[in-house]
Amino acid sequence: RSKRFARTAVVCARHPDSGGGVAVSENWFRSEHVLVPNATDFALVGRFLLISQDADQGRALAMHVSADGRSAAQAQFPGGQHAMDPAYTVLEPEPGFDYRDADGRTHTAPGGGLALHVTTSAHAGAEWGALYTSNSNGTYFRRALEHVNRDDAGLVDFERVRALEGVALANVVANPERALAGGEPKRLRSMVTVDGGARWRYLRATGATPCHVTAPQRGDCALHLHGYTEVSDPENIYSAAGAVGLAMGVGNVGAHLGRLGQADTYLSADGGVTWAMTRKGPMWHEFGDHGALIVVADRIHPVSVVEYSLDRGRSWLTLPLPHDAHSTRVDALTTTPDSSSRRFVLHGRANGRAVLVGLDFTGAQPR
Repeated sequence: RSKRFARTAVVCARHPDSGGGVAVSENWFRSEHVLVPNATDFALVGRFLLISQDADQGRALAMHVSADGRSAAQAQFPGGQHAMDPAYTVLEPEPGFDYRDADGRTHTAPGGGLALHVTTSAHAGAEWGALYTSNSNGTYFRRALEHVNRDDAGLVDFERVRALEGVALANVVANPERALAGGEPKRLRSMVTVDGGARWRYLRATGATPCHVTAPQRGDCALHLHGYTEVSDPENIYSAAGAVGLAMGVGNVGAHLGRLGQADTYLSADGGVTWAMTRKGPMWHEFGDHGALIVVADRIHPVSVVEYSLDRGRSWLTLPLPHDAHSTRVDALTTTPDSSSRRFVLHGRANGRAVLVGLDFTGAQPR
């Protein structure tokens, strides 16, 4: 039998008066079995069921992982440890994908392993942690990156590039000692991995920049992007599953990440390894038609037009908004989750009222 959760499987946390723990039933609790006793919480993440359990008298947590709802294995961390700091964030797992065999039958390939952000500093204004990545079954973790930025709500600057296995972006704190001492705010730098977290490098921006002669591998002249902790729309922060290889972000070239209002918009056509500035200023962006269409709108100033590109950002055209939507401050620009459509929705405010505009690029063709 395939090691997947049964369609009728129900997972719940038992009340302490009933013995506690996390229980699983495949027949609506005519019968059940306790998967992990004394559990504190659980979450279904991708194809894994993660269950936390008190360790060291509540000063740490042990993590148990189940892929089928019938058995669970205790996760192991570097040094043979089985416990971790109780402040952690489970990050988005790598999704699987569908494929067809030679006979035309459709199969689903499983996704990759898990990623955890474990807090190592929770001081106000100096929050960060270590990034751990696991093997394919989520039971053995290795320390992949230090000083990964998080905010006071536990959100982490980590994002996978959709549809590209092993590619992810993260923001790290470049000055942890000074930030912890309160001498200066956190200075963030962006990094990319293309091998599932084994190696990380700074983002390279093409073209001349004020610091162009500085070696980018030192981070003094690299591209740094605003990440998950600063977004109002968490969908498709950098990339979309339907636009394979494309990524966009808002940031600046220099020694560290600057303010959003001073940022520009950058585009990558190789999954986030190299980037080129595509529009001045910070822009909302969305991909459409599997990446054949890119739509952007100003994030800071009121707009009466949106811009779009049909050649991956090499040239841009404008589309006027309806007259009653002129001078709109855009709050969101969105389309279908897989970015396959040529229809978009723009949401914002104009003259003190909410504005919702449908954008249809169905007939748009390159010049």
